[in-house]
Amino acid sequence: MVRAVDNLPKLAIVIAIRGAQEWLRSNRQEADECALYECCKSWARAKFPQAVKEAREAFDAGHADLALATFDASMIEAGVEAAKEAGWPIGFNAELACA
Repeated sequence: MVRAVDNLPKLAIVIAIRGAQEWLRSNRQEADECALYECCKSWARAKFPQAVKEAREAFDAGHADLALATFDASMIEAGVEAAKEAGWPIGFNAELACA
């Protein structure tokens, strides 16, 4: 039997990817899908322990909604950092920029 907490790392990456995609769209940037995915995984892994700790503290204090919101915000922040790392302005031609 799979517990909900066992799916938390996968959920973290999904939330980070959605945050990254929204940041890219809002900032008129794009990114290679594979590079963005790898960056999101990396940033989500880095932020995951602290996000879980903070969410657990909120949950233990009786604030389940705050726990979820805290975790989501941390993973969205991971996605934003990943997008900043992997993204470039729409229409940017790296080959011309390096010539």
